[in-house]
Amino acid sequence: MATIPPTDSPRVSVVARPMTSLDIDSVVMTHRSAMPGFFLSSMGTGFLKTYYASLIDDPTAIARVAIDSSGDVVGFAVGSMNPSGFYRRLLTRRWLAFAVASVPGLLRNPGATWRIVRATRYPSTQPHGDNLGGLYSIGVRSDTQGRGVGRTLVNAFLEEARARGSSAVYLHADAEGNDGWNALLQKMGWRLESTFSTPEGRRMNEYWFVLEGEPNVAR
Repeated sequence: MATIPPTDSPRVSVVARPMTSLDIDSVVMTHRSAMPGFFLSSMGTGFLKTYYASLIDDPTAIARVAIDSSGDVVGFAVGSMNPSGFYRRLLTRRWLAFAVASVPGLLRNPGATWRIVRATRYPSTQPHGDNLGGLYSIGVRSDTQGRGVGRTLVNAFLEEARARGSSAVYLHADAEGNDGWNALLQKMGWRLESTFSTPEGRRMNEYWFVLEGEPNVAR
């Protein structure tokens, strides 16, 4: 999850629309610049292109991009309905493409093999239940961070999740060194439910946004 620093800069005029295959190059560039130290970024451009191409083809996925007045992609938000097992389903459908795309990243960092294996199991430990959505990743181009792009993307994601019958959406955000993003989420009405640590020791906040009633969540 990208950080979004607080700023007094003027807002950027953007509109959000569904992500298409024509957006992938711009989305990957934004992903790598907004989240340089994250695992997916370390796997390289080819892996990210395969990931986003696979994601927009998945019927349960929700993928939105923010477009500025020049028609350029300045941010993205991706997630899915029925989040439990999403990555496992994604990898199963396109395992060969992911295997080929992962080779350069694994050669640079052989230890990443375990991270990929764990990714196939990770969603099974996530909240699951009827009519739930998960917002997995959001990235904003560096020159437009803190200028309303993130808010636009989150609202567009929530709108689509509601249209698909979701009663609530959750997301995970870094708990440390991420004050601007955490403040924005709470200002927008996201409820901080818990804080946990990943196997790598990264502290994460779990937020929920209730769209209708109270979600029936299991773990």
